[in-house]
Amino acid sequence: MRPSARLSLAATCCAFVFTSACSDSTGPSDAQLAAQLAMHFDSLYVAAASHSDASYGTRTLLLSFLELAPALGATATNVTVTTANGTEHWKGFEIADLFVHGDTTDTSYIVTAYRESEVHTMAVAIYDAAGSIQGGGLLTNDTLNIGAESGSGLTTRTSLGNSCAQPSSALQNPFVFSLRVQSCNVATFGTSIALVLTSTPGADAALTRLSFPTTTFNGVWVVESATTGAAAVRRVRAMLRNTQGGNRL
Repeated sequence: MRPSARLSLAATCCAFVFTSACSDSTGPSDAQLAAQLAMHFDSLYVAAASHSDASYGTRTLLLSFLELAPALGATATNVTVTTANGTEHWKGFEIADLFVHGDTTDTSYIVTAYRESEVHTMAVAIYDAAGSIQGGGLLTNDTLNIGAESGSGLTTRTSLGNSCAQPSSALQNPFVFSLRVQSCNVATFGTSIALVLTSTPGADAALTRLSFPTTTFNGVWVVESATTGAAAVRRVRAMLRNTQGGNRL
């Protein structure tokens, strides 16, 4: 990886694509290591990118973001999510994006949690440099974006580990190889969330409420150089506000 302009993470991070309902018994598989999971997300990306329906563009972006953390060596986090209908077992990742411009460092945290192995449903939340939640939403049924009406949550880095892995050359998603960063380390974070989402025709009613207590998230800590600072995060927040139901966090 090379030192760079700000991660398109933020842009990617905000296109939520999630799909059909899923119970605990059909949650994401525990069998895949980081590299295997990156390859799996890569295959989902290739399928979404080849789709003729333009509405799959959001799914393509989200899968690019989701693929990045395991491609860099982060293992999936087991997340016990409380929905409007009960408890489910999801998986997730967290990416901290730090970019330096002059004497200022701007930091944002992006958390993703996916409901099933094929990533039909995925929640995304953005936290500011102080670790307070700034926006959240859901992508379901592969093309249906739902914004959070209200929410709360905190995050903080709890450990910094070894340097990130080199992404496999077998991956086909160009996004993974477009990053030019100063440094990258695997890391863990302590993260909580509680979101109230708009009831939307076609979406599982269980998804109107999503929460989990402070959970140790695996992820990556990425440092890069840029001159445009928080612009990417502002674009992400704007995208969240434009999802169905808006975003009033």
